[in-house]
Amino acid sequence: MGQDKPNKLSELSEQKKAQILLEEKYRHEVRQELGKLAPPLNWRKRLWEFLNSHFGLFLLSSVVVGFLSWGYTQYDKQRMEYNQKISTIDKLDAELTHRCYAIKSATASLRKPLPNMQWFQPIFQMKHALGGDPGTDGVLFPEHKDRTMVGLLSELLTLVSDGEKTQIQEAREAVSELTAVVEAEMPMVIDPDKPEPIDRVRAKTVANSIEKIVMPALKRWSRN
Repeated sequence: MGQDKPNKLSELSEQKKAQILLEEKYRHEVRQELGKLAPPLNWRKRLWEFLNSHFGLFLLSSVVVGFLSWGYTQYDKQRMEYNQKISTIDKLDAELTHRCYAIKSATASLRKPLPNMQWFQPIFQMKHALGGDPGTDGVLFPEHKDRTMVGLLSELLTLVSDGEKTQIQEAREAVSELTAVVEAEMPMVIDPDKPEPIDRVRAKTVANSIEKIVMPALKRWSRN
């Protein structure tokens, strides 16, 4: 049988072993010193290493997916709100256009050579258009019944852009003045004998005031 190979470590002298141990300790100390001299990882490198780890990739994907989902939800919500706003503005404009046409038609009737007892018709027509009487042609949309033109204009004022607000404010003031004029004529319309019924001259004066003061402020809703 072959002899066991001799253990090389056992063949080393105690002095050699001590020398090797000292060398290993020295190398370890050198590595430690070099580690201290190496520049520390900056936050960008640490972040990059974290993001490249399994947990970092999982966390990053969760955050990205969550952000994209939240962003789409917000976009969809804003888009729906914008479409609803535009739809409301369009309906208000259509309603106001319908009523302005009724006022314009009534104003033209005031210039016609009608008998005194028939002057009440255009005045009532204006009143219905200004007040939103649902029992007449003064209302286009059922949801706008009993709503005054001043109220419709006030709502529109909250929806339009800043560049349109001045125009809406002027229209609201003009409609308020027209409402006061019509209300002032109503006692004569309801009871033509007390006081004197509205006459042709006053009817034309009212028509002139409407055409010169009110209608220019309502040009946004005027039909040619």
